[in-house]
Amino acid sequence: MVRTKKIGMAAANGLWQVFPTISLLLMSFVVVRLFSLAVWGELVYIIIASQFINTLINWGNKDFLLRSFAERPSHFYEAFSTFFAERSVVAVIALVAIFGLPFFWFSLPFTITLALVVLGRFLQQSMDVLVVIHRRFSFALKLEFILIGVQISALIFGRYIADIVHPMHLVYTVFAAGLLIKGVIYLLLFRSSFVYPSWTFHYLEKSFAFALQTWTGLLASRMDMVVAALVMSEATLGVYQIIMSFLWNIQAGANHFSGPFIHQFFRLSESVKRSSEQLLWKIGIAISAFGVLAMFVALTWLFQIQLSYELMIPCFIIAIQAYIYLPWLFRMMQKDDQRFIVYWNVVSVLLLSIILISAFYMLELNIGYILWLVAVHQSLATIMIFGIYRQRSSKWA
Repeated sequence: MVRTKKIGMAAANGLWQVFPTISLLLMSFVVVRLFSLAVWGELVYIIIASQFINTLINWGNKDFLLRSFAERPSHFYEAFSTFFAERSVVAVIALVAIFGLPFFWFSLPFTITLALVVLGRFLQQSMDVLVVIHRRFSFALKLEFILIGVQISALIFGRYIADIVHPMHLVYTVFAAGLLIKGVIYLLLFRSSFVYPSWTFHYLEKSFAFALQTWTGLLASRMDMVVAALVMSEATLGVYQIIMSFLWNIQAGANHFSGPFIHQFFRLSESVKRSSEQLLWKIGIAISAFGVLAMFVALTWLFQIQLSYELMIPCFIIAIQAYIYLPWLFRMMQKDDQRFIVYWNVVSVLLLSIILISAFYMLELNIGYILWLVAVHQSLATIMIFGIYRQRSSKWA
């Protein structure tokens, strides 16, 4: 009974965390079918920029607070409130900086949309740890479902007034409004969790290792998208982003299924940890294989995007990696060895940059080439993290 309840909780957590990516895929499908791949490709620039900005201002929030809860449960709400206040200062600075963009690169509508997206994601990501602690997965799922329904309805309605509202501005508005509304609802839901902050900026310093790990991890996992944005047309970039959204979603399952129990993982016996690791690897093989197959079916029949079936191989390689290395990262987090995870991420970013930039000068990069290059890179990165883990674990004994 207890095991069934835990599996159900893990599944609910996984579905909740995977739903935003599903929502993004649903929105991409609607935008592509109602408007064009080029319109979706334009929005991808905002998606990429907001991911980097939000990762910066998130400051390792969720991972840091989950470990704080595991160590000192009674102190959690003070830590949460103070850390939120400190990160809010960083968020305000980032939002002010964003509005300098029209003077350099982007239009004012692009900048306003980016700022609203960043603000909405900041509020929502700040509350994610409370969803986990309070097990509010059911509410979170209902909210995600309602919002994507409203957004898709707005896009469909907007299609019929496209001669009044420019399609790009319509997509900008619907995308930003959904994220901002979600963030505000979460803030209102968990308002009772806030206590008076200490304003010492102690938590920004204390969580810096988690922040570095997250920042470098994002660079390692999104550098290919940055290169794609630089060398591909809007339409081709839109296709590549859709493919990678599927693969990121499959990869993220490793975090989603283990998320509710990370703070408990630190307390488990060695035998139970090994059993959990083996279970995650088995789940990863099944999810990755099924996920890649489902992705190709969806691309062909829904998005009307034709890919060579040989590309299933690099897609599977990309999808499976997180299920392999995540337990090693958990163990290093437990031993407070985040700095070695950061080193791995930095080397991984440099490695991917070298691979992609070298290929850019030697090949005419297309979606197929980049998928194979990313698969090779992620395999090498997994081998590196295993080497770091083995080296560090010999010192823990």
